[in-house]
Amino acid sequence: MLLFVPFLVKSEQYSFETAPDDLLRRFSTLGIGPARNVMTMQEIWKLFTEEQKDVVKESSAIHRDTVWKRFTAFFPEDVKFGDLTAERVQAFRDALVQCYAPTTISKTVADLRTFANWSIRKGFAKSNPFLLIARGSTTNRTRDYQVPAAWTERILNACPTQNWRTLYCLWRHAGLRQQEPM
Repeated sequence: MLLFVPFLVKSEQYSFETAPDDLLRRFSTLGIGPARNVMTMQEIWKLFTEEQKDVVKESSAIHRDTVWKRFTAFFPEDVKFGDLTAERVQAFRDALVQCYAPTTISKTVADLRTFANWSIRKGFAKSNPFLLIARGSTTNRTRDYQVPAAWTERILNACPTQNWRTLYCLWRHAGLRQQEPM
């Protein structure tokens, strides 16, 4: 039986390094080509967090650990990047809806999207399955509270000096940030 295999032709255009994963897997099974070492998501995540540890704050590192725990609660730790499809990632996001607030889901998807983009830049992945998944809202309106006018008047009257009253009015009524009046 004659088998045409363009990747076996000696050419700079064709090589085992550029062969698609499924084709290379078949070649390695037949003993024709080398097996490609495909890292698990957990191995890639460790490299990602190790590289980022000097760049991010401690609180961000703790948050990323939490994102990883959410991810591994749905996917096995030995899942490969190529096994993640848009459908599986959408199912993951849908599962998060059952447990978490929209803001938490949005941040989780954003962090995993950042991780996938980093993996593409480093050559661990070819595409980002989180790219087309909707992040959702980053605003939590359940914590909004309208302060009654009587309260603001009492606070204004409790200010010890005219400078404090001016600062309070700039912050509360003009909407300036904490350091802007300074």
